[in-house]
Amino acid sequence: MLGNLVTNDFLTLLDARNRQIVVLLNSGVTSKTEIADVLGYANHSAVSKRLAQIRRAAEAHFDEN
Repeated sequence: MLGNLVTNDFLTLLDARNRQIVVLLNSGVTSKTEIADVLGYANHSAVSKRLAQIRRAAEAHFDEN
């Protein structure tokens, strides 16, 4: 239960696209190419950049808590 609250709290900090990536990862879609296909990107490059943003946001968020 606590894990879900922490995760939901973190998700609210992300923009819609980054939130979609986290949800896809959590649902078992783990390939950057597959995520790019689902989100309509031409290739996985944009997903890689967004994952870096998500990582930085997670580090900042969870270091505070």
